[in-house]
Amino acid sequence: MKIEIEVPDYIEDGSISEEIKARIASGLLREIKRDTISEIKKGLTAKIQETCDVIVKDALAERFPLTNEFGEKKSDPVTLRELIIKESTKRLDAKVDANTGKGVSYNKPSCTAVEWMVKKAVQDVIIEEVGKIQDKIKTEAYTAMKTFLESQQ
Repeated sequence: MKIEIEVPDYIEDGSISEEIKARIASGLLREIKRDTISEIKKGLTAKIQETCDVIVKDALAERFPLTNEFGEKKSDPVTLRELIIKESTKRLDAKVDANTGKGVSYNKPSCTAVEWMVKKAVQDVIIEEVGKIQDKIKTEAYTAMKTFLESQQ
């Protein structure tokens, strides 16, 4: 980037001209510095992401044996991906109390953890939407009542 700036000298000693040139140079330096730092950050971010992608890909593909708390093998080697799928499925299919989502209680209705999470999410959305409707109805009822009372005066 090449920028040429000509500032006419109106004062013979040139002090104003030099000050203007210094300020312009300082501003340009700040811009160049900011752009350079931004480019360096982009490059580093891309390199870090690339390195992390390789590490994660290798970690997900590597097979390792499962062990018990004493370090004894308890199954054939599995990949991290297989282990995550297996454990997630086990946790999501586990029976929980249908009302609280916590461990199964004696003589209380139960469902799977995933069923409870879906039920809870749907209930939260319904409560939020009903709340919005209630607020709208209250506002409309207030306005109608106010209009009616004003017309009676």
